[in-house]
Amino acid sequence: MEDAVVKLSNHLSKQQVRQREIADAVLSAGSLRIETLAERFGTSLMTVHRDLDELQDRGILRKTRGLATALSSTLVESSDLYRIAQETPAKMAIAEAALDFIEPGQSLILDDSTTVLQVAKLLQQKAPLTVITNVLTLLNELNGVRGISLVGLGGTYHNWCSAFMGSMTAESINRLRADVLLMSTAAISDGMCFHQS
Repeated sequence: MEDAVVKLSNHLSKQQVRQREIADAVLSAGSLRIETLAERFGTSLMTVHRDLDELQDRGILRKTRGLATALSSTLVESSDLYRIAQETPAKMAIAEAALDFIEPGQSLILDDSTTVLQVAKLLQQKAPLTVITNVLTLLNELNGVRGISLVGLGGTYHNWCSAFMGSMTAESINRLRADVLLMSTAAISDGMCFHQS
């Protein structure tokens, strides 16, 4: 395994390796000052700014005034790479409870939340099911699972959440009906779910 990692790192440029290490550091900490990253990686502030710009363009991190962050705000959702490692025991408990709302033969719509990803890992217990989703990670997770039929929603792909979104996705959802919707939301107000996107 170590040989494979060494071979992979030999094919990556120094910049790619540094960006991966920067992303790992920020994802682990939640947020770090840009000056701290420059010191940690022994590089200039401008180099770190360029790396962070690329990581932000890829949807992995956000760069704000003097800070690199993986944390969500009221306007921006955090990357699934960050969210997937947060509150895992709670997500697993929610996933177990969610199974009580699913019956064999139903159709489900699943969103791009990392909590729903935990539910997806348990769905074979309730097969046969039809799963409708706009999430590439879920499509990959459920591809080939016996008793699960997949319907993928198109749209514009967003790397930060591994999902397809936009008007094409919304139009597809409007034409479909499902028995159950499983989603996470940032807030619920007056019976409406709010999502940053």
